[in-house]
Amino acid sequence: MPDDVTTIPSELTIPTCDTSLIRFGLYDGFYNQNITYEYDKVGNVLEMTDWACTITNAYDALNRKITEYTDNQNLDYAFYYDYDLLNNRTNMELIASDDGLTNSYSYDNLNRLSSLECKSFKTVSTTFAYNPNGKISGITNAASIYRDFSYDSEQRLSGISADYSGSTRLGLSYTYNHAQQITEIDETLYGTPHTYEYDYDNRDQLESEDCESILTSYAYDNAQNRVSKDPDNDPTETYSYVIANKLTNILIGSSSANNQYFYDIAGNLTSNVTNGKINKYYYNAQNKLVEIFITDLILGPAFNSTILFKYDSLNRRIAIVKVPGTSVLRNWQYTIHDGSIPIGRTDSSGNITKIFVRGIGIAEGTGDVLAEIDSSGNAHYYLPNHRGDTLLVLDEDGDIESQIRYDAFGNVKEETGTFSPTYTFSTKEYMSKGYMFNAKLYLYAYRVYDPIAGRWTQRDPIDYQDSINLYQFCGNNPVNGWDPFGLETRTHPLLEENPDDYEGFPEAQDTLREIQDGVIDEHNDSCDELNKKLKVIKAIPDIVKKAYDASVDFLIDTFTDSLKTEKKEPQKQEESNEEESKKNKND
Repeated sequence: MPDDVTTIPSELTIPTCDTSLIRFGLYDGFYNQNITYEYDKVGNVLEMTDWACTITNAYDALNRKITEYTDNQNLDYAFYYDYDLLNNRTNMELIASDDGLTNSYSYDNLNRLSSLECKSFKTVSTTFAYNPNGKISGITNAASIYRDFSYDSEQRLSGISADYSGSTRLGLSYTYNHAQQITEIDETLYGTPHTYEYDYDNRDQLESEDCESILTSYAYDNAQNRVSKDPDNDPTETYSYVIANKLTNILIGSSSANNQYFYDIAGNLTSNVTNGKINKYYYNAQNKLVEIFITDLILGPAFNSTILFKYDSLNRRIAIVKVPGTSVLRNWQYTIHDGSIPIGRTDSSGNITKIFVRGIGIAEGTGDVLAEIDSSGNAHYYLPNHRGDTLLVLDEDGDIESQIRYDAFGNVKEETGTFSPTYTFSTKEYMSKGYMFNAKLYLYAYRVYDPIAGRWTQRDPIDYQDSINLYQFCGNNPVNGWDPFGLETRTHPLLEENPDDYEGFPEAQDTLREIQDGVIDEHNDSCDELNKKLKVIKAIPDIVKKAYDASVDFLIDTFTDSLKTEKKEPQKQEESNEEESKKNKND
């Protein structure tokens, strides 16, 4: 259940020994619609009903999901799952309308995915290889498209290449600094080379990117807001903000040209004026974007457009429609999800139009979308970079259907080809993001990203857990950072995923050893001094005891001597008296 749902119980049945169901209802706060869940005794969701659909599940004796049936207003489909003895998924079958697909999975002795066969409008087979350290080393498909992954001595991704029948289509090589940040990418797209260089400030924010001698510099304030963008070949952009880090204006150069931004009280972007267009944004009670209305100020009303979205209670964007001009037609496209992962699209009648071939969280740099298959049986093979951006799309003959180049923040700088891939820009977690060219926005699971401003259009749903700035994107370091869902920014994913890889970096290690040696020497000196003091402290009780014993002995001796003296003096007096008495008698 998403965090942004208002959870007001409306119905609750406590099971007794003769029932297997728990029913729990929630009010979502939106148009008085309810979400109802039914569970079995061990907590598996048997049925979920919300405003969009009803999902019915079944499980085996090991509580593994074996069927999932979805019934919504316009589309019915069912999943069937099989597993091996180690709980690895071996088969997944989708049945929707008269179409469907079957995925078959195989694993190596270490339970790593070794092969995937997708049967739908066309059969696409893919095999996976790994290096001795468990990282992906190769991906091959039946169309003779082979991807190779190489790593440096610290197991950082150092290169990606893609060949078709021995002819290179894509080449990428990476250079890092000692802070695990990429400082250079040498890219070759179908024989054309490009070089990207990156510098960072002392807060790990991208300070500059240099693409083929065209330098773009960035500056930020202390709250992680971008305050300027200065490209060599374009006017400088200056950014203005109000309270709570809301962007209000981007001034372009010294002219009156600017981009303006407006928000509601929840911090959602409600409208912006940019590039001769006015975009208006509308949200539901859960702050989900449900509509974008685009007004073209230059070309006129005939070029206006509307984009509409639908969601279910599992936070999944299940439908989208783009309405051109003043048209009233609503030809919705529905998305089929395997769990939270989109694997297909349908038309408004429920007929599958696209299938997305996906691995199961394969490894760094794989992009996740391996191929896109259309209803005519054509396969389109994605070739991504290290963060999952789709750079090239090849057909089965190895010819380029699409070529896209991006800047560091995901702005499309160049696009050629006859095919428009569904998924383009990404920040890892193996999930490329859909790009809306009309609105120039990327759709993430929880929020929408604006690459022009380099920030989110909405506040972070998890609030301040990862930053004081609820709009910043990937810590202003999208070359190395990642935020796959629009929730949490992480940096240096290779370090986070492979803590053993901290070893290496000779200069950093030498510096660290010097610091360690200095600390150890200082510690030892302190310990020697402390030990001397401790010896004195430890000796004090003995000294005190000896002094005490000596004092006692002295007192005893003195007292004894005093007693002896006192005894002798009376005796002498008696003797003196006796002598005096004798003397008197004699006289």
